[in-house]
Amino acid sequence: MRSRFLAPIAGALLAAPLAAGAAPFPARSGQTGLLLVPEAGTAPRGVASLSLDLRLRQGELMPTPAALLAGLTEDLEVGVSLREGGAPGDPEPSRLLLGAAAKLRLSAASGLVPGLALDAALDRVNWRTVASARLVASMDAPGRIRLAATAGVEAPPGDVPAAGLGAGLAASVPFTERLELVGAWTRSPRGTILGGALRWSALDRGTFQVSVTHLPGERGVQLSAGLAVTTEAPRVTRAVEEPAAEPEAAAKAGP
Repeated sequence: MRSRFLAPIAGALLAAPLAAGAAPFPARSGQTGLLLVPEAGTAPRGVASLSLDLRLRQGELMPTPAALLAGLTEDLEVGVSLREGGAPGDPEPSRLLLGAAAKLRLSAASGLVPGLALDAALDRVNWRTVASARLVASMDAPGRIRLAATAGVEAPPGDVPAAGLGAGLAASVPFTERLELVGAWTRSPRGTILGGALRWSALDRGTFQVSVTHLPGERGVQLSAGLAVTTEAPRVTRAVEEPAAEPEAAAKAGP
């Protein structure tokens, strides 16, 4: 089961046309973001990001989580995710869980005014689905520090009485131009998740990440290492209009 889903993802990581410059690491939900928390920004139109982690959980190595996001317009992105464990209330023994998300940017960050977005997500689509809707805010603080926060509700689809509030906070602190530390916290009716990651843009083709995830309601931590790549923005070619032909010289007057 795992191989059938994850082999195409691993192949895409190797075959994707990669962009120059560091690749942003998709959040676990399949959106642009900081580890567990989405940011208000969206992927540019026609650009996709793909990530794949190898996770050590309870002594077993798992080729998840994985995420793929794509920009449909300059303000709208969609994403899908695959994971095995990593959230409170997940099934035991673990199984591969699918997710999907969409995010609409409402405004861009400007100085100390954060950008805003709305997102909607479905988690565990193939097992006891949970739906969520959130307001997302993010900004670039002095010192190239990035901050993100979310607030919203989540519940099983159609079960309004079971809805509960959720929130998330995340920050990214750069050490150098290519090395950054990310920390994240989320809280929902299912429980709390804490996460941290060290990201290294070692290659122009992608970004490496080593991360740790802790579920306070469960024993131990989960360690993972992964890679993210980003496709090039499609090139827009415009037809060049040929200059109008010079009119023929008028016939000389006279007989």
